Amino acid sequence: GKYAPGTGHDELTDCLLCAAGKYYEHAAQCSDVCLDCDAGKYLDTEGNDEATDCEDCVCGKYSTVPAATAIDTCVDCVAGKYAQGTGNDEEADCVLCAAGKYYEQAAQCSDVCLDCDAGKYLTTEGNNDPFDCVDCVCGKYSTVPAATAIDTCVDCVAGKYASGAGNDEETDCDLCAA
Repeated sequence: GKYAPGTGHDELTDCLLCAAGKYYEHAAQCSDVCLDCDAGKYLDTEGNDEATDCEDCVCGKYSTVPAATAIDTCVDCVAGKYAQGTGNDEEADCVLCAAGKYYEQAAQCSDVCLDCDAGKYLTTEGNNDPFDCVDCVCGKYSTVPAATAIDTCVDCVAGKYASGAGNDEETDCDLCAA
């Protein structure tokens, strides 16, 4: 975690510490050979001598910055995404909520994505709002939660109708007046 540039050093204080965000595991170095902590990690102290001194970004976060010196370099996965594990080093480590699901809060560590209600569907991934779920149109209903396609919305049978949108059971279809 230290090095001394040049020659003729006679005091311990001549040795310089590896900067924050860097480390070096061997002694007796004449130049700054300190190594960067990898992306997905940070190190906020100086003079570190092991790669394991670099701290992982926590789950739900990632960092693309090598040699990061602060925890705030770790960025939240946005709402509608989550990242399992620690030390995530790219935004692609943030996994999209599946089609038919959404989640409103950022920095999630696991798949806590919520199902769209029956009577609704959602064809896209990575959604972050329950209002992203699309209602089945009037005259149709769906009993399927977390539906991923419009064809889960089925027609009321002949002689019945459903005037509202987002119907979630067959009983929402009323008999036509005689």
